[in-house]
Amino acid sequence: MEELLFEFRAQRDVLLRHFEAIDSKAGILLGFAAAIATLGPAQGPLAPAGRATAIASAISALAAFVPRRFPSFSPQRLAGSLVDRTPDRRAHLLAYLHLRNLTAADATLRSKSRTLVVAFSLTLTATVLLAADIILSGGRT
Repeated sequence: MEELLFEFRAQRDVLLRHFEAIDSKAGILLGFAAAIATLGPAQGPLAPAGRATAIASAISALAAFVPRRFPSFSPQRLAGSLVDRTPDRRAHLLAYLHLRNLTAADATLRSKSRTLVVAFSLTLTATVLLAADIILSGGRT
């Protein structure tokens, strides 16, 4: 049972690092989308579409930050649940709680990852639209 709990903790650490990495990437995309929307051409045939797409990208990147909470144990509830249990029952309960938290964390990360992919796609689209607008307008921004 100790090996199982060790593996659960190791997996939780991996998921937590992934959680933080997604938030970092979302922050970078948020900044880039804001820069594109601000610094893009003011007028031109594709400028409104490019700016709108950049704003949608920023909103998607911001949405990738949600939820901010990583699944974890409540110390008070955990202590109350373990008090009257035998050592074997404690180990089984801990394994169950770890598995439940890992499952919830995995679902959260999948959702955040999908939102991040949408934000990246929108940022790429906005960049292409605004670059095409600059080309079509002969370099006048």
